[in-house]
Amino acid sequence: MELPTSVANSTSKVKVEYTDPSGVFPLIASELQLRLPLRNLNWSSPGRPVRSIECLYVDLYPDEKTSAAQLPKRSTSLAGQGGQDRPLTPTSGEFRRQSEVTGPKRERRHQIPGLRRTPYLKIYILRCDDTEIYKTSVRKALREWIKANTPPSQSSGAANNQENHDAFEWMILHVVLPDLQNNAAWPYKTSTNVLDKIRSDFNSSSRGSADRIAQVPATKNLQVQGATVSGTPSGPGRETFLRESNRAWDDLVGKVKALILTSFDLRVRQYEEDIKEKGSQRNLPGWNFCTFFVLKEGLARGFESVGLVNDALVGYDELSAELSSALRKEAAGKFSTGENAGLFREHTQELLVQAEAALEGKEISSNRPSYRRLGNSVLDTHRKSYRELILSNNISAFDFQNYVFARQVSLLLRFASQLPQVGSAPSQRTENTHTRDTSILAEICQRGINFIADLARTIRGDLRASFKAESGASETALAARFTVTENLIASHAFQGAIQILAKTQDASLPVLLDPELQEDDEDEYDEDISSPSSPSSNPTGPVEDSIDMEHAHAVLHEIKPSRPSGTEFSYDKVSSSAANKGAIPSATMKLAAKRAELFLVARRALSTVAARRGWRTSWLGREEPGVADYEEMDEVALEDRDGTQAQTFERPETSAVISQLAGIVDETMRLSLSTESSFHQKYETLSLAAFNLFCLSDDKKCAHAITADIASLRLWLKDYSTAAAYFRELAPFYAQDDWGELATLVLDMYSFCLKKLGRTEEYVHVALQTLARLVHTERSESRLPVTETRENGRGAITCYEEVETLAQESTTLKVPIVVDMADYFSDIHVDPFVQHQEDEDSIALDITFKSCLSRAFRAQEVRVRLVSMEEGPSREIWLSSPEPISIHSGRCSVKVTCRVMTMEWYVFDKIMIEAQRIVFQYKYPHQDGLSVEEGDGQIPARIQPPRVLIWPSPRALTVKASVHSVIHLERPKSIYFEVWSGDNQITLARLTLKSASAGLRLHTAEAEAVLGDCQVIDAAQPGIICFRDLSPQSKIGIQIPYKLEAEMKEVTVRSEITYETAYGSFIRGEKHFLSTRLSLGVNVQDIFKEHTLFSKFAISTATGVPLQLLSCDLKDTGDFRVSTPHMDNKGLCVFAKQPASLVYRIIPHDKNNNQDKIQKKLSMHINYMCLDEKVITTVQNCLYANLKGSKFWGYSNLLLPHLAAALRGRLTHQELETIGLLREVELAPYSELNWTSVISAVPPVKREAISSWLQEWHCLYRLISIPDETSEELRTFTVPKRHIIIPVEIPRLQILHTASLSVKDSRLEAPFTVGDMISAELNIRHTRAWDQQPSTLSGPVSFYYELDAPSDTWLVAGQRRAMFTAKEDATRTFPITLLPLKAGKLMLPMLEILLAREDQKGPDGRPMGCEMDYESQGSSVEVVPGVTSVTLDIEEDASGGFKGGIRILEVERGKYGRELVGG
Repeated sequence: MELPTSVANSTSKVKVEYTDPSGVFPLIASELQLRLPLRNLNWSSPGRPVRSIECLYVDLYPDEKTSAAQLPKRSTSLAGQGGQDRPLTPTSGEFRRQSEVTGPKRERRHQIPGLRRTPYLKIYILRCDDTEIYKTSVRKALREWIKANTPPSQSSGAANNQENHDAFEWMILHVVLPDLQNNAAWPYKTSTNVLDKIRSDFNSSSRGSADRIAQVPATKNLQVQGATVSGTPSGPGRETFLRESNRAWDDLVGKVKALILTSFDLRVRQYEEDIKEKGSQRNLPGWNFCTFFVLKEGLARGFESVGLVNDALVGYDELSAELSSALRKEAAGKFSTGENAGLFREHTQELLVQAEAALEGKEISSNRPSYRRLGNSVLDTHRKSYRELILSNNISAFDFQNYVFARQVSLLLRFASQLPQVGSAPSQRTENTHTRDTSILAEICQRGINFIADLARTIRGDLRASFKAESGASETALAARFTVTENLIASHAFQGAIQILAKTQDASLPVLLDPELQEDDEDEYDEDISSPSSPSSNPTGPVEDSIDMEHAHAVLHEIKPSRPSGTEFSYDKVSSSAANKGAIPSATMKLAAKRAELFLVARRALSTVAARRGWRTSWLGREEPGVADYEEMDEVALEDRDGTQAQTFERPETSAVISQLAGIVDETMRLSLSTESSFHQKYETLSLAAFNLFCLSDDKKCAHAITADIASLRLWLKDYSTAAAYFRELAPFYAQDDWGELATLVLDMYSFCLKKLGRTEEYVHVALQTLARLVHTERSESRLPVTETRENGRGAITCYEEVETLAQESTTLKVPIVVDMADYFSDIHVDPFVQHQEDEDSIALDITFKSCLSRAFRAQEVRVRLVSMEEGPSREIWLSSPEPISIHSGRCSVKVTCRVMTMEWYVFDKIMIEAQRIVFQYKYPHQDGLSVEEGDGQIPARIQPPRVLIWPSPRALTVKASVHSVIHLERPKSIYFEVWSGDNQITLARLTLKSASAGLRLHTAEAEAVLGDCQVIDAAQPGIICFRDLSPQSKIGIQIPYKLEAEMKEVTVRSEITYETAYGSFIRGEKHFLSTRLSLGVNVQDIFKEHTLFSKFAISTATGVPLQLLSCDLKDTGDFRVSTPHMDNKGLCVFAKQPASLVYRIIPHDKNNNQDKIQKKLSMHINYMCLDEKVITTVQNCLYANLKGSKFWGYSNLLLPHLAAALRGRLTHQELETIGLLREVELAPYSELNWTSVISAVPPVKREAISSWLQEWHCLYRLISIPDETSEELRTFTVPKRHIIIPVEIPRLQILHTASLSVKDSRLEAPFTVGDMISAELNIRHTRAWDQQPSTLSGPVSFYYELDAPSDTWLVAGQRRAMFTAKEDATRTFPITLLPLKAGKLMLPMLEILLAREDQKGPDGRPMGCEMDYESQGSSVEVVPGVTSVTLDIEEDASGGFKGGIRILEVERGKYGRELVGG
């Protein structure tokens, strides 16, 4: 049968020998071919896991006698069937004759097992249709055959242990021809009888013995008397025949499997025992590695023959490791005695022939056998008798390593073919292009890379041994030998890489480069790399070798040459192309990466030879690692025991006696190195191939490294535009990680291209990046390569451009270039403590840094940006140097100043050094929007930038804001701004106000100066107020009305005043928090009398803060006269639970006044102070007075605001009430006021002194008395006195009734008794004097009244409820009789008078209202019971005792005087 090429060699199959004396094998050959190869075998062995053999290929061949008998065509007669003899049809090549079998023929068994291949199974094919014939002749022949072929497993004796290496089993196969005469059903009766006889004679009767007898029918068509007769019966028995026939064939296949595995198991056990025995003798004299190698390889080949490729590969891997160990030992001289002393041949004859021919200047033709064996068959294991050379200890290290590697690759390729990837199309499965297991192919590539590296050392050592005998060579000869040796190494590396690439080529690797990037002249390219070993150019060479090399060199044809100049590719573009092709398995990506490395190996081999010819691919001096190794290191021969250096491999001056291509045996490599342009073309071609595969493997770093190589080549070829495009892609990649010198070189080459192209902006930007990388390199104390000039695009990079030069280049740029200052400067520090200037309101900070640049440059300005730490919109302050400065190398110090003053915490945001259009910027990391409370000195640890507190000096201008102290509830409220000039002579000032609260509207156009001689000159612009000529130590107060769109408790206003002095323009900014809530609340209750109005006012605190009520006046008007209650000069204290209550008497003037001009409102004027403000002001005055005479007076504006804020946060309502009662405040200890937060803004040298002084002040003033408002102690910081004007409107009342209920009885002396009738009169009159509006109501008005008396107290007789009509001032009287129902002081009934109609309106159409002044309210009468005697009946029992019952028999009532008691 036909086998795949990967298993076509003899070691990949199991040999089965058959004996066919009857010549019936052709009748079953076709049926047997359908069942081969054997599948799904399971081999189990002690000490090993079960191995599954999916496919077992069988090499079935006849023995010598059968092969000799098959040479002449013969016929087989169908004896017993009445037919004539007919010739048998030979096989069609599926099975081989003995003459075709490779390997020895009955050769003598070698003392080293495993050198020959023997059958695992021997089959005797028998045809016998008669039991008598069987008994007379066939049985004897079978016994003789079995006796001659008894396997070692069935014999005994120690000598047979050696036979187990060739263990085999035997089997008898009975072939039965169809019964054409009787058309009997299968199995035929006669065949069954014969089969039983054979089994009884030759099968073992022991339990568990193998069944070695099988029987199958011959189903092939037969020639009978010139006619073709089908071997399969027709009719009803056909189905039964086919079913039983298949069962018989399955039985045969199963027995064949079992017997082959039995033989294999015996062989494996014997090999393992021998290997273990030989391995234990390793240190004994006479032990030979080569003999051990052949023995162990025999086991590996056994595994390979049954399809256990993985086990075979493990065996070869172990042999490879042991070979490497043996080579190292031999090189180290450890095999000094014994047989192993000459284990390997010192040199390879083929290499010596190549080297001598090259030294003689002869070109080695590709048709010479040595060329074919040496150059074209690196992976061919049949080009030499390797095993015989190994066994005879006549193999060189080069051949040994080559053989082991070739065997490993062969097994790996077979293993890859056994595991095809899922989804691969059958049409794609050819030898080299079908989809195979890409992970195995990737392993082949990796092993190939390692093998090529080892091969280079081996070839160098091989040739060193060849040239060692020749001593005293001249410098010219040494140079020639060096060149030839290195060229041979490069040639073998190039060819080895290409051959491995050819073997690992797979259809799963797509070509990713776009077609437009692959355009070129195909004919020229094909001519350039056409393989000389193709069949046309090498007609006399072996076909196998020619095809091998043709396929290997065809790998280069799949790669298009380099693109035309001006076109470029990118990693992102190619990667996106790969992504469009679908997901790529990880194994395929790994294969792509390893193949790319092989392309780089081939490229490196090419570049190594080119470098010796002076050809370079960039202006860098060290393009290829191989070249650098030769330039910087000398090789020492390790085998020279005397310590002398091998003169052969010193690198002398290159000689021109021999060609630089001497020793290059590959024609493609020769053509690529024929000219410099062809080398550059081939170099870029291989680079593109590697780039393509690295993109496929998603290896970004390697892809960019290849891009850098191509970019360097383009730069060398002066294709600056294309090179710049490549470097533009590479620069961000190498900049993102710490690539060191490589990143610097890429940037420098990029800047060089940009400068050549005249792209100034990009050039300056990239040159600055290069400079930054160089500074970084100097910091890390690393070195760059020695530099040369850049003339004509050659040489290494020069010293970097200086900042001064780049700054001049940047003057034409429209947009500044901003770079990171930390890349060029180190130890950047800003002193976070403000310095106040003596003569002006400005601050200064010191900046120190270390310039890492080698030369000085001029900076036009140095600036520092501070950002506020408070919440809200970002606010910033810029500090700048007053004049240009020179930044020199080393440590520098710069003072930056600012004329903006405020009182706020800031963080450092950035530092900027501006040199023309180049800006060096250092940006501090911080969080936007982070706020720091004024009393809190702690900042979260995650905030890295330092902070600084900007605060004004005591002599600086200040701006204060508060809600205006005078508030009129009927007029717009105002905010009062007070500007104190300090020590400044202000010529012009502009106050800008901005609302920081939504809904707050400031009416600056209505601003009014209420304090000072300075006048407002311009307030027309919204939010801006201008004034001028403010002398030192003077104030100006400005009142600005405001309006709130919604009720708010607090508003925020930002003020910024820009003022001009003799020293320039300055800015002071402040943020003011103002409370819009009224501190007090007023409630009023009105009581109307006929001629007087009593108003009761209750004044309370609205915020819970105690108030000191200084005065409260209700002002008279022309229409009303007010009587005000008396108040002490010290005022009243109003607490949260103790409001002040004041009653005012209001008397209207003469009624004859003009009613149209009556003033209907009164105004209440209340003067008060908030106790918390008074306490804070008192403590501030105390601290201020002590600071005034101390050396810390300059820090007063820093300490006093902090003290006020700390006290405001600590004072509770309960503490304030206590202070209001005791009139003294207990100052909190030093530690509780958080002084450290504000002292941290002071330089460290002064912090301890200030802290000590404050602690002493706290000790001296633990209790501070609260003075009166007239005390002299409050003159420094005045307590804000509040004055509120509340309009009090006189209520309108149309009708006021005056009513009284009077008792009319003559018995006023004695009290009334219960049940007496009491006569009374109800008098009602009304007035309209309190109606302030002119009214035309003059006629009578209808009312009704109702007496309300408790039902258990009074009985009312008469008109308890009546309607009446009355005119103004007219009195109506109604008689009423009252009957008291109980004794005691009884209140007179209540009275209610209402309009007759509730919706009654006056003449003006407004609803009428009426109230009543009931004069009898609270009056009472005394009522007594009125009983004089009571007669009772007390029940008694017979004995005269109290029985318990009492009855009232009589009550006598009397008369008493009555008395009216007034309430």
